[in-house]
Amino acid sequence: MPRPHIVQYPGATNFNIPMNLSPHYPNRWQLMDSDFYMDVACVVPTPTPGGLAGICSQAYAFRSANESNDFRTFFRDWVANLLVLYRGFPGCHYCWPDLLNGSLESEGNRDYPEFTMNGHGRGDTRWLPSADLNTAQGVSFQCCDAHTQALFLHEPVPIGFTVAIPCGSGSGRSICWLNAGEIVIRGPLMAPQYRMHSITWMDPAPRFAPWPAAFSNVLLPTQRPYQPASQSVIDTWWDLPHNQAWMGLMAVQDGVIAAAAPAQALASAARAARRLINPVY
Repeated sequence: MPRPHIVQYPGATNFNIPMNLSPHYPNRWQLMDSDFYMDVACVVPTPTPGGLAGICSQAYAFRSANESNDFRTFFRDWVANLLVLYRGFPGCHYCWPDLLNGSLESEGNRDYPEFTMNGHGRGDTRWLPSADLNTAQGVSFQCCDAHTQALFLHEPVPIGFTVAIPCGSGSGRSICWLNAGEIVIRGPLMAPQYRMHSITWMDPAPRFAPWPAAFSNVLLPTQRPYQPASQSVIDTWWDLPHNQAWMGLMAVQDGVIAAAAPAQALASAARAARRLINPVY
C-alpha cells in the first residue's frame, strides 16, 4: 500500500525512507515501522520522484540541502547500528543523584518525544536530550561559578562529565529527530544502556580526559553545589573525604592528575590554614 516517504533534497530517488504518522506520538513520523521518530515539522511536501511511483502516497523533503545531508549521515549510522549519541552534564546538574545510582533520567515521566526545555527552563518528558560529542562536552562547562573557578586556579578540578549512549538500529533505544542539534532518546536508561565517556577538567585550562576503563559508571565524585554562596561552601565540598579519595584513584589512571599531586597538596594546606584563621570563612 502506498505511504509517505522522505526523499533527498530536492527530490533525488537515491534517498527514500518509508514512514507513517506514529499511532502513539502525535505530530511525529515513525520511520520504517521502527523506533526512529521525527517531528512532522522537519519536512515539507515535495513532488514525488518518478522512481517512487506506485509506492509513495506523498513525498517529503527537508527544507535545505544541509539539513538533508545531516539527516542522511545520521540515518545511515543508525541503520548500520553505529550511531552513538552523547549527553553532557555539569557537576551541579539536577540529575546528579540519579547518575550516582546508575540511572540516566530526564525531567519528568511524560512519554512524549519533544524538546526538554520549556519556558520555565525545565520540561516534564521522560525523553532525554542528546547531541554530537563536541556539543555535549560543551554543555559540561555550564554553571561554573566564580568560587569553583578560584578552586581550579591552583589544582585540577572535574567540573563536568559526558556520557555516551549507543543508539543504533539494533540497540533497542527509541530516538526522535527534532532537528540536527537535538535528538531525544526515550528514558530513563540504566547502566550499561549508557556509559561514562569523558571527564571535563579545569586546570585552569579545559581538558577532556577519557573515562578510565577501570571505573564503573557510578564511581563519581559527590555533586558540586549549585550557585554556592561563598568560597567556603565549594572548598568544603572539594575537601570531602570521598572526593579526595576519588582524586587519589584518578591519579592512578591519569598521569596529568598524578603530576598535579604537589599542587593539590599545597592548595589543600592553604584551605586548612584559612579554616584555622577563620573557621567560618
